[in-house]
Amino acid sequence: MILNKKKIIFLHIPKTAGSTFRMFLDSLNKQETFAHYHFGTKGIIPKFHPDYFKISKTDNNFKPLEIYSGHFVFSKHCIDSDLLTFIRDIHETFFSNFYFFYFRTFKKKNMNVKNFDFIKNYIELNIKLSLDDVTTIKNLLENNFINSNPFTKVFAGIPFEKYFFVKQDLKINDEIYLLALKNIKYFKYIINNKSVKQFFFNFLNKYDFKVRSFTSQNVANYDRNLINLISNKLHDDILEYNKYDNMLLQEIKKSRSYI
Repeated sequence: MILNKKKIIFLHIPKTAGSTFRMFLDSLNKQETFAHYHFGTKGIIPKFHPDYFKISKTDNNFKPLEIYSGHFVFSKHCIDSDLLTFIRDIHETFFSNFYFFYFRTFKKKNMNVKNFDFIKNYIELNIKLSLDDVTTIKNLLENNFINSNPFTKVFAGIPFEKYFFVKQDLKINDEIYLLALKNIKYFKYIINNKSVKQFFFNFLNKYDFKVRSFTSQNVANYDRNLINLISNKLHDDILEYNKYDNMLLQEIKKSRSYI
């Protein structure tokens, strides 16, 4: 057995370039240098735990580097690893989640149906990719049918629903925020999604990987001008709904881990 193995843990926050990073890992020459273990969840994003991963004895004995990735929130099992995650502008994250989980997950894949059926009992839900969506989003926020503060929940270790549209948002408080703030110190890399390429090259050099190629995944081709217009009209509403994330991101930018 190889001693002093290095372990990398990637906590994938939805819609922050995480799928691109996973595909990037798959593009590496991993047969000799490392083992990549991934776990996917369709419901609640759980606390990270090694038991979620199926690891063969062969990999466990002979690979000097282990990488664990998936939709998880922080846990004590993340400590003493090279822990990393990606973050993104609050408004960009909001609208990427909003339209992805409506058009891609619900309309195209017929997933999260129970939550949408529940929501439709209370408000009219006809998302059109038009300015009419402003009213719909306001109604969703007022009724707490949208996930709030996903960054703070991940850093604090608070499990939450992945699908963004929910029956009842899980609210957090100042104590949870302070816990998230405290846990920043355990992250080796906190990468802004606009710095992805820079981080990838640094990552290759740091861990001595050989890369083949990588491409961005799940890139939406919505009308950016329209999204920006809707975002501007809802700017303060979204910030207020995600006030802890707004505070946390300001502190993250001061951290040595931030790229």
